[in-house]
Amino acid sequence: MSFDVSVIVPTLNEQDNIARVYGEVRQATEKLRCEIVFVDDDSRDSTRERVRDLQREDSSVRLVHRIGRRGLSSAIQEGILASSGRICGVVDADLQHDISIVPKLVDLIERGQCDIAVGTRYAETGSAAGLANRERERLSQFGTKLAKLFLAQNVSDPMSGMFFMRREDFDRVARKTYQQGFKILFDILYMQPQARVSEVPYVFRERTAGESKLDLRVQWEFLTHLLYLMTWRIVPAGLISFGMVGCIGLFVHFSVWPAFAPASARACVLGRNQVVRRRILIPPSPGSNPGAPANSQFWPSFTSRSLVPYRAVTVSTRTTFAAYSE
Repeated sequence: MSFDVSVIVPTLNEQDNIARVYGEVRQATEKLRCEIVFVDDDSRDSTRERVRDLQREDSSVRLVHRIGRRGLSSAIQEGILASSGRICGVVDADLQHDISIVPKLVDLIERGQCDIAVGTRYAETGSAAGLANRERERLSQFGTKLAKLFLAQNVSDPMSGMFFMRREDFDRVARKTYQQGFKILFDILYMQPQARVSEVPYVFRERTAGESKLDLRVQWEFLTHLLYLMTWRIVPAGLISFGMVGCIGLFVHFSVWPAFAPASARACVLGRNQVVRRRILIPPSPGSNPGAPANSQFWPSFTSRSLVPYRAVTVSTRTTFAAYSE
């Protein structure tokens, strides 16, 4: 069976949202031949069981179960590649996207007005009020402004998680997308600078259940990806990440060094004095090296008896010697 539209729904511990998101997608696409592809990152709850319940009633519902792989971008990529619709798109399972605008996004593509139709939070009547807190909102705005610097298109929300495009267009960039990322739309726009983009505003809703996929690791990977693009995709992202960790280590080291430098200097002086005392002032005994003469090669003109009266004097951080004979 062929479909006009494939809606990809990435999931991670979204058992309480499966029935609702399915209902909203079905209501929004009732006039379209639409399949729904759930891509689950090995949820620990009953997410997959809820999807299988829907499959028994609706043959257009599909499930992709990923084991040992995590990440939103790679989940979306695998979902699109497993779909069969002429037009494919993405909505979140956390119900924060306004799924009722899906027909508008699909219609823009079918009428040839754009290559990529994006649901935006930052244009006209759109709003990001549903973000968890003020800090999360500032982080989203900062990431959006940063991402726009890398794109040829004038897009108000390049970090949007809700977009639709033709399947054939996605196939052309599928192998080039950054699978470890969080926002695959940014990658697609970067890879297709000539793509025409249209936006439909919507109000970003509050999360009612489920688990956010945005964590510190994802933010780190996005920053690494931007630096990767700045090197014209020459320097591997893994090497950039390794270098960033090293730079952070150097920064921390030199930040705390002034506070601990005196103690470190004293420790070095004491350690050095111990080495000097043991290696120079205390002569080797004849029995320590069987067969060696009492006057070893380090002490050509002294006997062990004559070295006993000598002592070391430590002045400030420099070690000097004053020799005298009784």
